[in-house]
Amino acid sequence: MRPRLVLRQTQKQKITQRRIYYSVAVLFLVSCCFVGLQFFKSETVMAVNVNTWTNNTGNGNWNDAGNWSRAAVPGVNDVATFDGTNTSACSINNNINIAGINVAPGYSGVITQATGRTITLGASGYSQSAGSFIGGNSNFTITSGAFNLSGGTFTAPSSTLAIAGNFGSSANVFVQTGGTFNHNNGTFALNAAVNSWSGVTYTFDVLPATRFNNLILNASTCCNVPTITTALGDTVRCDNMITHTDGYIGGLFAFSGNLTVNSGADGGNGWLIPEGSSSQCYISAGAYRTCGIYVNKPSSVFQPYSGTTNLSCQRFALVSGSFTAPSGNFNVGRIMGC
Repeated sequence: MRPRLVLRQTQKQKITQRRIYYSVAVLFLVSCCFVGLQFFKSETVMAVNVNTWTNNTGNGNWNDAGNWSRAAVPGVNDVATFDGTNTSACSINNNINIAGINVAPGYSGVITQATGRTITLGASGYSQSAGSFIGGNSNFTITSGAFNLSGGTFTAPSSTLAIAGNFGSSANVFVQTGGTFNHNNGTFALNAAVNSWSGVTYTFDVLPATRFNNLILNASTCCNVPTITTALGDTVRCDNMITHTDGYIGGLFAFSGNLTVNSGADGGNGWLIPEGSSSQCYISAGAYRTCGIYVNKPSSVFQPYSGTTNLSCQRFALVSGSFTAPSGNFNVGRIMGC
């Protein structure tokens, strides 16, 4: 009987040893993963450089290294800065892809986007507190950053001014606290994506005088439903049409043209407000649902566009003007996101 007892003790010792080895191995793997992630993170964080406009050559061209404080044309890690260092005009005469643009106090010149030239900015975004910017006929895209206007005059391109890319947290994507914003008959597009599991809100913070032409509201995600909203007390106004492509809509968005509801629309507790004095139409992709519709027209009708037979919205109000329901289903209510 005694040897059998010794055998059981040895077996227990072996099991304990295996458990210890297993625990050590797991801890080692976890540590390696953590160190690897930290290394990857440290490798992907880029330093941002300030590169200031000097126009030392006197030719006024962006694409001339001699016109910049770092003796190089701004690159992907640079914020092109315009201040009192030199207030002469600048022509963006090539396609640019940089971290951001900052038009700071002290700059009184004019920055022009040359015909056919695209502008792509990174997370540092666009900030302007003085001077003038005149957009061209090509796209101006801010990737994972924001647009901020506190002074001066900004004339958007006649094509598309867009906020795009991934956002890991809520952001004020368009902010105007001063200055003048001219939409130039172009389109402003929010084409943002969420790269985290947390709920994200994209906010428009505008002045009463802020007006867009066409507005695209598109916030996509893999996991949650992001919200597109307006700052407290604000109403975003469009002289032409609004397109709701994806995401919840909160706040107030008024428009004088047509409304398009695309196949990713997720409803919302905000209001879309048709307020034009002439006839306006809605175009809806099947049963997909936008937020509330608040018809407040001084005259004429809000009606279905040719071929539109259904309309779905979170809530509905008719305050003034006329409304023509679709010939098929007019659905009001239901859980947002469905």
